Amino acid sequence: MNFTAHCQKRWKERIDPEGTLPIEEVFKEAVYVWRGANLNGKIADFYVNGDIIFTVSDQNVLTVYKADYGFGNGIDRDVSARLLEQLLQLNKDLDYESSKVEKECRELETEIHKTNDEIAVYQAQINHLNAKVNRIKEKIKELRRGVESLKTVRDCQARKLVFPVSWKIENIGNLGNWSSGGKGGKRNGKQ
Repeated sequence: MNFTAHCQKRWKERIDPEGTLPIEEVFKEAVYVWRGANLNGKIADFYVNGDIIFTVSDQNVLTVYKADYGFGNGIDRDVSARLLEQLLQLNKDLDYESSKVEKECRELETEIHKTNDEIAVYQAQINHLNAKVNRIKEKIKELRRGVESLKTVRDCQARKLVFPVSWKIENIGNLGNWSSGGKGGKRNGKQ
């Protein structure tokens, strides 16, 4: 861990004006308590040893200061100890809860994967059934085309039967309408 010049200056000003405490030894016994935004809004790690707080970023101890809650050294030290105790317990609770939640989330994610697998099976069945429906629809169209074709042949045969040859000769240009169900031409101004 590197102690910046700013940190060493603040150590001498705020913590050890006589120069009797080695900063490195005090920091070694500090406890990591939190990662969050410092007073400048930059993310840092915070370590505490008693009522001494260290701010660390990228393996550099940036600054150091005493906890100050406005009660004076003795009470501030007691408040700091109580807050640290509560914070360490909250960290344990958070670790436990996070572990429990992550385990449950992994189980739920497994359930999602299983459900997605079931969906894939059902989707394959749906695709198969849709293909079957499309084949049936094509068969229906084919059958109806056969009926239409037979109807056209029947209509031609009926026209052969009901219209005399003389009429057919007079209206030879309109014979194309016979197969499509047209009425043909006119005879003596009448149909």
